[in-house]
Amino acid sequence: DKKVYKEAFKDADLVHLFMPFKASKVARRVAKKMNIPVTGAFHAQPEHISYGMGLGRFGRPIAWLVYKWFKFSFFNKIKHIHCPTKFIADELKRQNYKKNITHVITNGIDDSFFTNPKRVYEKEEYTLLTIGRYSSEKRQNTLLKAVAQSKYRDKIKIILAGQGPEEKRLKNLAKKLNLNAEFNFYTTKDLIEAIKYADLYIHPAEAEIEGISALEAIASGLVPIVADSRISATKQFTLDERSLYKVRDYKELAKKIDYWLDNPEEREKMSFEYQKHIKNYNIDTAISLLEEKI
Repeated sequence: DKKVYKEAFKDADLVHLFMPFKASKVARRVAKKMNIPVTGAFHAQPEHISYGMGLGRFGRPIAWLVYKWFKFSFFNKIKHIHCPTKFIADELKRQNYKKNITHVITNGIDDSFFTNPKRVYEKEEYTLLTIGRYSSEKRQNTLLKAVAQSKYRDKIKIILAGQGPEEKRLKNLAKKLNLNAEFNFYTTKDLIEAIKYADLYIHPAEAEIEGISALEAIASGLVPIVADSRISATKQFTLDERSLYKVRDYKELAKKIDYWLDNPEEREKMSFEYQKHIKNYNIDTAISLLEEKI
């Protein structure tokens, strides 16, 4: 509705567009007619589309075409693009987005996630947390298979926070493997509480532009284990190889889980290191950087 755009834009000094779809395309044209400068953001990773089609890694040609579609239909008409991570900025360069200037700025973590829970590092039962939409590219199935291989499997509770089309399949897999798994969609308040009581955060996603859920978990001092995937940015937030495993390799993930549960002193030490590291990604820093660029 162009009337809505015109009313919203009348006192604006700048219009920032998030998604390269019709709403943003119309908004760009309206802003141009009103002589208001426009910036953009790259948040819609084409791999999410190809994986959502069920193509997995065979969807690379589709993802490539989507990058081209985004470029010619939208981003070629916008000079400055906000990229949440260096990974996606590099990917745009690789995809020949020559007309654009990219600005790498995190989406930012809300202050409410920076908590200091008094964790107990040696316990009778451990909780592993993963956060994300239940979809094929998030690879929660890798986590379930890994726990089934862990020597701590009978002492582990897995919390899969999210919702999505793969829920039934994941529940069936957890039942088949006889795992203690909880599937739930949390409010922000309840998610913060779940993070406080977890022992490790697992991020098995194969495709990810940033992975803000991982940053939110780490902000509370949770040590992460992250899939090392070419098309995921989340691996950049890990501090060493102990928190990385080859994407889809559930046996290696099981070994990394066992290592961290075997070494509570090291986990406690790295909890502080991760929390200190992730303070660079708070929302205030992100806003300041965005204002500076604007």
